[in-house]
Amino acid sequence: MMDKSSIWSFYDPATGAFTGRTFAGPESLLSCNTPDGCSAMEGHHDHLSKRVESDAVVEYQPQQPSVDHEWDAETKRWQLTVAAHAREQNRLMILAKIAALDSQSIRAVREALLGLPGARDRLAEIDAEAIALRANLSLLDSSH
Repeated sequence: MMDKSSIWSFYDPATGAFTGRTFAGPESLLSCNTPDGCSAMEGHHDHLSKRVESDAVVEYQPQQPSVDHEWDAETKRWQLTVAAHAREQNRLMILAKIAALDSQSIRAVREALLGLPGARDRLAEIDAEAIALRANLSLLDSSH
């Protein structure tokens, strides 16, 4: 008769931290599928919010990744604060604008090389705008 299939989550017995790896199958195959240095706990356990203590699975809150993160008790995850999320969105918007200006400068450089009137002025305008955006990006990065 075949073993009943189950699922096991692997953890480090020294720290109690789940590895995120699991095995699903009969218990008779568990030992040959257990990673070196790990132990197994029956069940699928969230490695980001659970750990093993005294042979029991308990709630666990990992270390805060940065001051820009806050713990969300509902999802049991660290998430960016509203301010940090807004700052990151602003940063991405500035980088997109810089990329668009770099793209525009290709044509302006070609026109300048061809000696077309106003091309150098347009190139200088693009460069000035990119410099201002990079300064804003530096301010944004240093503000937290």
